[in-house]
Amino acid sequence: MRKVRTFTDLRGQVHELKITMATRRKIRDACEVDLLAAIQDTAILQTVLTRITEDDEFVLSAVGVIVGVDASTLEEAADAQVYADASTALVEAIVDFFPLSSPVRKPLQTVLDNQTAMRQAEGEIVEATMMQAIGQAYGMASSTSPIQTNGSGECQEPSAETLAA
Repeated sequence: MRKVRTFTDLRGQVHELKITMATRRKIRDACEVDLLAAIQDTAILQTVLTRITEDDEFVLSAVGVIVGVDASTLEEAADAQVYADASTALVEAIVDFFPLSSPVRKPLQTVLDNQTAMRQAEGEIVEATMMQAIGQAYGMASSTSPIQTNGSGECQEPSAETLAA
């Protein structure tokens, strides 16, 4: 049995995402994207991949169809983190919808892996920036932070030497 994918909104409501043939039809009708057609037509697959990664209205509409909640209701209970979690859960649910042997799984898994890598990188940048700010507030130089500032306090790209250290 496949795992049900979840995310939690700002109200603490846990939403479960699992795509069945019935929810696939509802997504097709509401969002004009047929997941099954993506198996046969690479242009449709590309449309699905683009809409998942670039179209927040599509993500919220598709998630709303799956969980049986209006997209505007989801949007009211979402910040950027909730949206990211919902988007990831949607991609995971779509990946799970297809059989293991489906050629569609690989590009969708790549989208999922990219989302995960971007979220990790964003977290690392925020952490490094916070550590640098704390160090500056206490007058300490941060030798471990890859983020460097010029004389005016503006961030600049780390040098190759800094990244190699």
